[in-house]
Amino acid sequence: MITIAISTYNRLSQLSQCLTSIDSTQVDEILIFNDDEKNKLNLKNISLETSIADCINIYEPSDFEFYDRKFRKPFYINKALKISKNF
Repeated sequence: MITIAISTYNRLSQLSQCLTSIDSTQVDEILIFNDDEKNKLNLKNISLETSIADCINIYEPSDFEFYDRKFRKPFYINKALKISKNF
């Protein structure tokens, strides 16, 4: 199976397009890293298939004790490898 890691910042419409384009039969987990420490990511505004919604895990900067730190994407990529079920 496949793990998908997505890093996003304040782009709900693009994230929605990305998630709806995923073939749920091939994906085991989706790790979303929201890089906005001021606004928690809420997927309730996105219409998703139940099979996709069930495999999504959302991580916020505070989950990794980040506060007011710039450019965290390299950290998120490394963290995705560590927490992935399929690595």
